[in-house]
Amino acid sequence: LESISGVRSLQQTFLIDASDQVRAAYAIPNASTHNQWSQEFTFSGKAGAVDWLAGVFYMNERNRSFVGDELFLFGGVVAGNFMRDLNNNAKSSAAFAHATWHASDALSFTAGGRYTQEKKNVDVQQYIVFPAAVPGTIANYAPSSYPGAKGPLLPFWNTTQVVANG
Repeated sequence: LESISGVRSLQQTFLIDASDQVRAAYAIPNASTHNQWSQEFTFSGKAGAVDWLAGVFYMNERNRSFVGDELFLFGGVVAGNFMRDLNNNAKSSAAFAHATWHASDALSFTAGGRYTQEKKNVDVQQYIVFPAAVPGTIANYAPSSYPGAKGPLLPFWNTTQVVANG
């Protein structure tokens, strides 16, 4: 019996200045959290001339990112600030088996298979970031570590609307 467990956790914050270090004309702020855990159990053995292995696997991953697009034109006179709230979740489970029959010292036959089931869910909400509250805006709920523009958010589009439009 073999057990393999995995845990990953990542929190990152960064700001990409895509303007080659000149006064920023385009920047991409990001604050995200990624968490994943997995577990695999493997059973193996030998039965006469057959070596075998069988096992099960499960993985659960949850990610959330606040990603922006910030555009500054004419020295910042015209600015466009956008923020996406992106949720990405995945679950995966599998069962597998593998056997090798050693017909002789020089000849063996191997067969195996794996069944995997995955479920992924991606949900995104795009906002326009405003400098002040206007009708239809909501409070900015990005984490304090988000390095992008702050201000009320006007919903722009979301996953449901993208799917509805094909």
